[in-house]
Amino acid sequence: MINTSPFMKTITPLKRFDYISDCFFDDQKKLSLKDLNRTGIAIIILSTSCSACYSVLDSVVSRVDFTNLIVLIECELEDYVELKSVISEELLFLRQKRQFLIDHFSVPGVPWILLIDRENKVQWSAPFNQTAMEKMDDFLSGITE
Repeated sequence: MINTSPFMKTITPLKRFDYISDCFFDDQKKLSLKDLNRTGIAIIILSTSCSACYSVLDSVVSRVDFTNLIVLIECELEDYVELKSVISEELLFLRQKRQFLIDHFSVPGVPWILLIDRENKVQWSAPFNQTAMEKMDDFLSGITE
């Protein structure tokens, strides 16, 4: 079930072919969407205030290949440090503020997934569930360098 409580229920999620403007994931402005997205990416958005997000995180971190996959999580710094310590360094796992997730990705709730092509156009935006995992796998397997 999607948790909308930490987010604003009135947010309209991005639709297919909506363009996502470039943004920086860090305060030093060294890590941008444009730099990370050379061939297409999947962005999974989670929050530690969402119980369903923990099972999504478990299924994501159990993957073998983290290529073209980003996990953005809204959480307290202490929680992020603890989670980061047990997650593979190969997975791009970044802490973000709720407002950043709303402003840049129009996330109405969590867990959420966005599949974005190399031109930063949304190919799919939806709550994360088993169908989303399959759709993500199909999308990522179809990406070519």
